Amino acid sequence: MGVAARRMTAPQQVLVYGSSIIFLAVVLGAVWLWLRRRLREPIEPVREGFSIESLEQLRRQGMISQEEFDRLRRQVMGLAEPSGPSALRPEGSNDDERTGDAEGK
Repeated sequence: MGVAARRMTAPQQVLVYGSSIIFLAVVLGAVWLWLRRRLREPIEPVREGFSIESLEQLRRQGMISQEEFDRLRRQVMGLAEPSGPSALRPEGSNDDERTGDAEGK
């Protein structure tokens, strides 16, 4: 049989080369999508907690007062130490009001 038996017919060549091109296109497409997604991610990691922008938005919505905004902004900027768990609680609020245990039972 020799050399003639090893040669592929034209339809076989089309099938092999066509499959190779399709496989290569799929792999390159996947790499392109991965790179595109990777380059769109923010460079800086997302920080937990409040940002000055989120505090400004809360102030504009009336959820915190100007005094609270100023106090929290100083904390975010690292200019003032937080005063414990009540640092983010509005002044004058009482834990008893949330639990239903009013002082004047």
